[in-house]
Amino acid sequence: MIERRLIEDMFANCTRNGWDMRLDMVWGYWFLAESQERLDQPGQWLVDHGYRCVGLTQQGANRIWLHLERFEVHTVDSLCARNTELDNLAQRYGVVYDGPDVGQPVASREWLSSVPNEEINLTAGGSEEDPIFWLNSHGAGAALVPCRPLSGEITVTCTDAQHQRREKIAGPVVLEVGEEDIPTSDFLWSPCSQPEVAPRAQRVFDDPWACLVSRRAQQVFASAGLIGYRLESVLGIDGKSEIKGLRRLLVTGWAGMARPESGVQFSERLSCRRCGMPGYSGPIFPEKMFDLENMDYSDFLLLWPLPQLIFITRRAAIAIQDAGLTGCNILPVQSIMSSLAEQVFPGSPSQWFMASELSRVLKELRFGSELWPSRL
Repeated sequence: MIERRLIEDMFANCTRNGWDMRLDMVWGYWFLAESQERLDQPGQWLVDHGYRCVGLTQQGANRIWLHLERFEVHTVDSLCARNTELDNLAQRYGVVYDGPDVGQPVASREWLSSVPNEEINLTAGGSEEDPIFWLNSHGAGAALVPCRPLSGEITVTCTDAQHQRREKIAGPVVLEVGEEDIPTSDFLWSPCSQPEVAPRAQRVFDDPWACLVSRRAQQVFASAGLIGYRLESVLGIDGKSEIKGLRRLLVTGWAGMARPESGVQFSERLSCRRCGMPGYSGPIFPEKMFDLENMDYSDFLLLWPLPQLIFITRRAAIAIQDAGLTGCNILPVQSIMSSLAEQVFPGSPSQWFMASELSRVLKELRFGSELWPSRL
């Protein structure tokens, strides 16, 4: 077990070097075994749970290290807890957890400019030089599969009948069809995971939503070194048995708040003081939504207040396209104009983020005002 004093020394050294440890860092985690085969199972488990596999390092005949990393915020306490979790995982698989390391993320502008200028096939205009794209199901012969959340549903009541709703917290989902009826596709979409007409976009939080990915898609993400996502289990219709190879894709990369120059702005008129439902004006110039200099360097990105949309970087778009993954489409961000309403109601941030991710989101969105007195 990694001693706490070593973790305290690590944080102290980082602080002395001028690092702000309250921000996201690239945290690396190392495992040791006498063969690569012993590392396969714990490595797959960690990739399934949102870690990125960096690679293997061999020293001698019987010493092989597996290096994984994750983009996140830690305190001394949370890193000690993570070390205990990973040490228990290592013992379960008969390998050794060798400890963490930490590095600062590269600047997003520098990282984006380093991506190869490879052509991307767009089907709805835009430029192949765009740095950000929209991953969706439109016009791609998408496979739809109904599902519901395993737990975490919040029922919100309001004197305004239009605001009655059920918000779903991010997490595992349960399929509502038998395993034999699951379509064969690399991307599977819950019917409401991509709004297709304005009314659906306005009430996207009313129904189950999810993007599910195949094992092949997971392998493509890992091989390309993509980050900014987490994979959650998908359960069968009984709500107990796990569907092997299929995972729910949850976006953890953070692109921040849409820039007001795009036309997306918070509206007190559209928001409800009684139930805390925030309302925003919709995008007029979607291509102006992203602040490339201040978003993190993830490949999968969530932009507020459009959390129902999955945005990806050029690197992710190229990886998906080159692998020929099925059931998805890559569009320029300008094309969301035809799919979103003039008014956008994203629901609560707790619907889209796990508790461990909420703090950084709420700080940036400056929630906690009288419009959200007790819900967040």
